Amino acid sequence: MPRSAKCRRVCQMPTHCRFSPERPAHREAVELTVEEYEALRLMDYLGLNQEEAAAQMGVARTTVQ
Repeated sequence: MPRSAKCRRVCQMPTHCRFSPERPAHREAVELTVEEYEALRLMDYLGLNQEEAAAQMGVARTTVQ
């Protein structure tokens, strides 16, 4: 039996529903969940490390990789 999913805290929903490179290649689209987007936002945009981002989201550090 699989483990139940843990709730993740998301502080900001994406303002856009689609992102694409300036020169798109002929590849499949990459789809992110809201939680994945939040992890990227916290680490790349706000400059938090994995441990800080995980604490902000209320999950274990190993969840945010």
